[in-house]
Parts: sequence; C-alpha cells; structure tokens
Amino acid sequence: NSSNWLLQSAQNQLTEAKSEHHRLTDENTKRQAELQKLIKEVSQSELDLASIKHKVSDEGERLKSLNNKKQELENELAQLRARNEEEKRGLKKEIDDLKAEIAALTKERNTVKSKVSELTYELSSHVSRDQMTLKKWEDLDRPIKTINITTTTKYDEQNWLSEFEDNLATTGFRFDTRLIKAFHTSLKVADCSPMVVLSGISGTGKSLLPELYAHAVGMNFLQVPVQPRWDSPQDMLGFYHYMEHRYKATELSRLLWQSDRFNNPAQAKNNPAMNLILLDEMNLARVEYYFSDMLSKLEVRRGIDPTNEAKRRAAEIVLESGATSESKDVRRIFVGSNNLFIGTMNEDESTQSLSDKVKDRANVLRFGRPKELSGAAANKEAFFKKYTNRMMSETMWKKWISTSGDGGISNLGQQMDEINSYLAELGRPFAHRMWNTVAAYIRQYPGGNHDALIAQIEMKILPKLAGLDMADPTINRVMNHLADYLHKLEEPKLNDAFDVACKRDFFAWQGIER
Repeated sequence: NSSNWLLQSAQNQLTEAKSEHHRLTDENTKRQAELQKLIKEVSQSELDLASIKHKVSDEGERLKSLNNKKQELENELAQLRARNEEEKRGLKKEIDDLKAEIAALTKERNTVKSKVSELTYELSSHVSRDQMTLKKWEDLDRPIKTINITTTTKYDEQNWLSEFEDNLATTGFRFDTRLIKAFHTSLKVADCSPMVVLSGISGTGKSLLPELYAHAVGMNFLQVPVQPRWDSPQDMLGFYHYMEHRYKATELSRLLWQSDRFNNPAQAKNNPAMNLILLDEMNLARVEYYFSDMLSKLEVRRGIDPTNEAKRRAAEIVLESGATSESKDVRRIFVGSNNLFIGTMNEDESTQSLSDKVKDRANVLRFGRPKELSGAAANKEAFFKKYTNRMMSETMWKKWISTSGDGGISNLGQQMDEINSYLAELGRPFAHRMWNTVAAYIRQYPGGNHDALIAQIEMKILPKLAGLDMADPTINRVMNHLADYLHKLEEPKLNDAFDVACKRDFFAWQGIER
C-alpha cells in the first residue's frame, strides 16, 4: 500500500509537471509571438526613425537654403536703401537748386516790375494832367438813366398818399394800409433813422413796394443787388484800378456823384429828383462790412450846414483815386438828404443777422405771410400808367416833413420813460437817439398818432429785447410788467405778437402779422 501510494503520488506529480510543462510551453509560445510582434514594431520604428531622420535632413537643407535667400534679400534691401538715400540727396540738391533759381527769377521779376513802373511813370508824365484826370473819372461821369423831368410836381401829401393806396388796390397790389404809412413815414425820418429795412419771407413785395412808391412819387429808383462776397465799401461804390489809372464806378456811385449839388453842381442840375436806393437782400453779406462807413457819414450829415465846405467834409465820402487828399484829382461825394436808403432782407439760413449798430439806426418793417393766398396777378404796367410826368425834388420833399410838435401825444415823454424803465431792468435801455427817432416818427406819421406809437414800439423798441432768456425769473417778471403796459395800448395784434415772442425759450420778436 505504501508503494502504491508513492507510485500514485509520483504519477500525480508527473501529471502536474506535464501540465505545468504544457502551460509553460504555451506561455513561451505566447511570449515568442509577442517578441516577434515587438521585433516587427521595432523594425517599423527604425524605418520610421530613418524616414524622420531623412526628412529632418531635407528640412535642414531647406532651412539652410531659406537662410541663404534671406541673407541675399537683406543684402538687396541694404543696396536699395543706400540707392534711395543717394537719390534723395540728389533730389534735395535739385530742389535747392530750383529754389535758388526761383529766388533769382523773383528778384529779376521784381527788378523788371520796378523798371516797368519807372517806365510807366515816365510815360504818364508825358500825358497832360487834364487828360489823365478825364480818363480817371470817365466811368464815374458816364450818364445814368434818371427821371428826365426837371420841374417839380406839386401835390398835397395826404391826397397823394390816398391816391397811392387806391391805385395799388385797383391794380391788384395788396399792401396793408399801416404798412404803407409806416414805409412812407420811415422815409420821412431818414435824418434820424437813415435806413429803412423791409424784412420778411420771400415773395411778399419787399422789393416791389419801393419801386412802385418811387414811380408814384417821382423819385429816381436804383435797385442794387447785394452779393454774398461783399466785404468793403468798394463793393458798393467801386474802386480805383491802379494799373489802368482809372476809377471803376458802380451805378450807385454814379447816381450819388451825378446828383451831388455841392461837389458836382453841373451834372446835379440835370438830376434834381430825389433818389430812392434799394439794397436788395442786403443781409446776404455782413451789412456793417460794406455799409458801416456810409451809415457813419449819414449820421454825421445830420445837423450840419452842407453849404459850409469845412463842416461838410466830415460827412463826405472820399473816392479812392491813387492821389493824396490834397490833390485836385480827389473826388468827394456828399450823400445829401436827397438820397433815401432802403434795404430788403429775407429771413432764412443763407442770410446774416443785422448788427445792433444797423438796427439802432434803422426802422425795420416786417412783411408777414399773407392772411390768404390769391392767384390773381397784379398789373405793374397799369399802375405805372397812372403816374406820368412826376418829379419829387428835395425842396418839395422837405415841405412834406414836419419840424415841430410831439405828434399829438401829450404824455409821449412819460410813456417813453415808462417803457425805458422796463428796458433798463432788462439791460436793454435806449438813449437820446431812440427818443428823437420815435418823436420824429410820430410827428411825421400821416394821421393816427396811436398807430404811429404802436409802429415804433413794433419796429424800434421790442426788437431790442431779442435773445432774452425767458426762463430767467427776473426777466420773466419784467416782461409781465411790460405786457401789462402794452395791453393798456389796446392793440390786440401787438399783444398777440408779444405773447408769442415771450413763449419761446429766448425772446424772438417777429413783428405783427398784418
């Protein structure tokens, strides 16, 4: 039994050994397969590595080639820069040479111009002074179209004014009666307010009314279209051409010169009629640029004796002539009271606003929009035919102008003081010129002194308040007091217009709609 157990144990161990052998054999086979796989992968890796090394070698060669190309480009760029610097130096030298040549030519040109001037002067010295003077002023002396009547037409002012209004109406022209009277009166007070301004929208007859008025009363009418480029009195009156040695006149300077009975009595004798001068669209340019000197002369004119040459000179315009003020070649123009000035202005964004200096010396009449539109056309020719052989002289015109009285308003001074007290609180008081203008206007107004006062408040006083900040409590309080005063005048249209102006952020006076 012991032997059997041993044998059996040996067999079991042999079986286990065989089993282990088989397992190890399988394991070895498996390991061999894995080894073969690894050997294959290593071989592939070696091939990939060889390929990568080859590519790296190729890229190295390519990089080396690129570096060589880069160096070549840098060398080429350096050469171009050097060449550019050389060309710049060359161009700079050419420019310097050209500048030097230009300077030399300029010097030579100036020398030639100087020589030409000397020769011109030498040549002109051989021409008689009388001939030069005649040539210098021949454009100013060129005849202009004026009324060819030299006998004054005598007619009563009130009758003429009524006839004028009737003829306007019968020929289709629509102008408010108060506007016509205000226009007529504003012309009569030109001594105090030398400018009448007709303001409003286009197409309301601002340019037409002066033309009709001049024809009906017998005045020379000259319409001067103002240009946006005007910036000096020469644009309005002309200038002296130094190369041609002659004065280039305008229609306005011809009219003023040929009707100046003090400095040009020979020609003025043939032009005795009053002159009505219209500066059309006067605010296309800055009025103070081209008209300020004229306004100053018109203001100096007031109160002087024009027959006194020494005093008259202060109010005369000296025309540019290339001569000294002591020379006999100088021409002076005295713009006498036989000249009345009107300006029209449209209210749009293309125009300039009037300065305080101009507004203070003008009566501004506003032409409002029509209450109703009409397609009926007015007949200008029919109106002209109603007036023939009319001539208003300066002497006759002065007979139409009153010289004393207060216009029938006994407490005018008290009323003006009250208004001025309100304006003083608002920082916009007026002085003696305004008072004299208002008083003169009321004296000259043809009937209806109350209407005259309303007109002056509308044209002269309320425009001074333009731009006041209505949000300011102090200003608002004073404006309420002023409104109470205006209500006492019992003029509904004035009150309505004032209320409209006060309702804006800043006071904007637009006048009365008529």
